Amino acid sequence: MGRRIPEGRKIYTLSLLLGKQPGKLKKDPRYGAMMASLEGSDKLLILRFNRRCYTLLNRAIIRPENLDHFYRTYRLPKHPFFPLFLAIKKSYLQDLDEKRKAREKLAAETMASLPSLVREYGQAFTRWEQQFCRGKGCFAAIFSPGTVKRAREYRAYDHCDWCLYFFGRLNSIREKYGAPVLREGERLLYRFILELPPPPAQLSEGDIKKNYRRLSLACHPDRGGDPAVFSLLSEARRRVY
Repeated sequence: MGRRIPEGRKIYTLSLLLGKQPGKLKKDPRYGAMMASLEGSDKLLILRFNRRCYTLLNRAIIRPENLDHFYRTYRLPKHPFFPLFLAIKKSYLQDLDEKRKAREKLAAETMASLPSLVREYGQAFTRWEQQFCRGKGCFAAIFSPGTVKRAREYRAYDHCDWCLYFFGRLNSIREKYGAPVLREGERLLYRFILELPPPPAQLSEGDIKKNYRRLSLACHPDRGGDPAVFSLLSEARRRVY
């Protein structure tokens, strides 16, 4: 029963298919009936099929209205096992997808709660990086975290943490693309460190001095500040233009 498998190719069976399934499938109330239908059929136990058939089953791609065509195409017996397995696997995949979307939504909501200045500079750094980086890039990845845990870690960052983090990302870009691309990125960093608005906003000398004085007091090592951040702040004051 089933298509003849050319010699040398991998042989796929229902036992192999079921052995690759996640354990959560067994919690489905229909699982017992599905297994009983399989174990009660000698034809299914010796059934062999090709990789394409295996993939269609494993991904639960076959719709109920297309089952007859599926049986004919792969010379499979019309048996209750197949609609049961497809229904169980499809339910599992839909549940998995819903949980993934829920995680992505929660991560996005968490990132939306970041300070507005961080979000504005995240967009600015991403636009800048896209000028020379094909693909997602590190700044786009930062502001599209794959996990809720990572998003929550970002939410716990204070301004000093973000200064050091952005500085580290720029150093990674320097190592990958070389120093010439960094000029605009460094300008963004210096503006961010001084809590100034991103381009195209014009800079005011008064705002620069005011912010520098306030931040230098807060970040000074003698007051418990991070020496690395204080050093970046001093450099930003000199090179923000």
